Amino acid sequence: MTNPAQSNVLAIDASQEPGYGPQYWAQAERPSFELEDFDFWAEQCLLMGEERQYEDALAACEEALTLKPRRDNVEIWATRSEALFHLGHYAEAVVSLNRVIGESPNYSLAIARQCASHFHLDRYQEAVDFCEQALRIDGNWGTDSPAFAWYYRGLALRQLGRLETALSSFDRAISLEPDDPLSIAERCSVLADLGNYAALATCTITDPEELAALGRSITSNNLGDGLRRAIALYEQALAIRPDDTTLWIQQGLALEQLGDYERALRSYDSALTINATSSLASTHRCRVLNALGDYETALAACEQALLGDERWGSLHSAYAWSQQSASLLGLEQYDDALAAAQRAVDREPGYGLGWNNQAVSLWRLQRHGEALAAIDAALAQYDEAVLEGENTFERSYPEPLLLLYREQIIANYNRGRILSSLGRYETAVAAYTIALDQTLEVQAQGVLLLPSTTLSDIYVNQSVAYLLWSEVLARDPSASTEEDTNSALAKGYGVSQEAVRLNPASQAGWYNQGLIALRQRLFGEAFQAFAYASYLQPEDVSALIGQGIALTGQGNTEEAIARFDLALNLNPTSTLAEHCRTYVIENYIFSEIDTPTYSPNQCNRFF
Repeated sequence: MTNPAQSNVLAIDASQEPGYGPQYWAQAERPSFELEDFDFWAEQCLLMGEERQYEDALAACEEALTLKPRRDNVEIWATRSEALFHLGHYAEAVVSLNRVIGESPNYSLAIARQCASHFHLDRYQEAVDFCEQALRIDGNWGTDSPAFAWYYRGLALRQLGRLETALSSFDRAISLEPDDPLSIAERCSVLADLGNYAALATCTITDPEELAALGRSITSNNLGDGLRRAIALYEQALAIRPDDTTLWIQQGLALEQLGDYERALRSYDSALTINATSSLASTHRCRVLNALGDYETALAACEQALLGDERWGSLHSAYAWSQQSASLLGLEQYDDALAAAQRAVDREPGYGLGWNNQAVSLWRLQRHGEALAAIDAALAQYDEAVLEGENTFERSYPEPLLLLYREQIIANYNRGRILSSLGRYETAVAAYTIALDQTLEVQAQGVLLLPSTTLSDIYVNQSVAYLLWSEVLARDPSASTEEDTNSALAKGYGVSQEAVRLNPASQAGWYNQGLIALRQRLFGEAFQAFAYASYLQPEDVSALIGQGIALTGQGNTEEAIARFDLALNLNPTSTLAEHCRTYVIENYIFSEIDTPTYSPNQCNRFF
């Protein structure tokens, strides 16, 4: 844009803008008396603007302009523009600012406010162009400073994925206003997005001499500490500007990256208190509620997002459809989840989360081949985005790098589950390993990307894959050795121990540990695992049968039969419980029988 101010004057038709002209002035709050005194209303307009009483300022400015709508009332138009901007009427502010700039083309602060207004309207390149124009002009900044333009230039560049340039913009803002928590918070947050962990140790230090003195002594590699600094700075900034939805959303994103979902939810709720129609804040809220397992409330939040203002920032509506799909998956509404995921993919084929949720929906619908193709498409998108994010200063993928890591981890986890359903257990184990290695790598930087319960679930599923893989190996001695089978079982047992360490309340974790211990003939360990599984879920017949088999292996047949009887009391149709009870009686109680009359394979394979 060679002349952004003039081109944008023509870009917006004032007659079509809500809140412009007499039909808007009539809505302004008027005092109970009428004065047709232009000077009075002009003075009130400017005075209220200086006092930052923006609603009163706007009403007074409208009165003055109704009396004398001259184009050259620059100060009144400027105050009106400032009031509209601070009240969140950004489109109206743009039109009003066009009037100011038309009369005063070197009014730097007005042009910078055009930049800020365009940023809030998600017009990021226009915002950059206006801020750069404002900074080129040695004009009027009023009581503000060029730091305002550098700050909004940085925000817009960040949304465009130009992170290194955004960082330099925030640095320039800080050089002009060293104590401004807004610019410092954004600087910390961009350093996190860039993965510049060492610099995060200094993200709150703004004095160049102090930074230089630290030199090479900076060794911090803790991303979590840097994010916590950014969050604290957002708190300071919000104390100054509590009605800034962008700040609340940025704070929420930082908290999400730390895995602090409860606090992130409060940040998004605060943003929605200011702007109840914000599609972006509602979708972020939906994502956090999905992470917390509150799927019904999450679904309502996503529906609210899709009916909202359709301003998605650097994201797009595919984000909301993907999160809606996740909510429906949690509610076990798999056909609807698939339809929502498909809408996400149709709107943005390069957005990995849509493919991921399509894969999970297909898997739940037992369409395993299609599910594998969809999850591979998701991982292709994630792998490309991570490669770009880790090796360049620019981002085309709309999510912060840490959230992208989390999505990639979950996709590898889902790939493992799909491969297990296809009977490809060795490959499934490898997929789970990738997910776990990625998680531990990020955790080493002080960030808990996944709740411990989710991480435990990955270990549980990997332990099952190891168990099933060992059975495949055992059935084909021509292609494997006994050592291969035992190695798979040993690894599975170790994985199951990690699962219950992370989540001692995982009934599935304890139960699978018991199964693997049985296959290793570790009957004491098996009994303890099954007993804990029964404690967590007393109605689980399988855990009682497992206890009975383990007790049989220890020679405690009477207690074993008692467990089988308990299982049959809970489920009289349990074939396995009946077979195992019969097997124990025929092979151990009546040991004088040389050849058992009944020896079902379902049970004797454990001995």
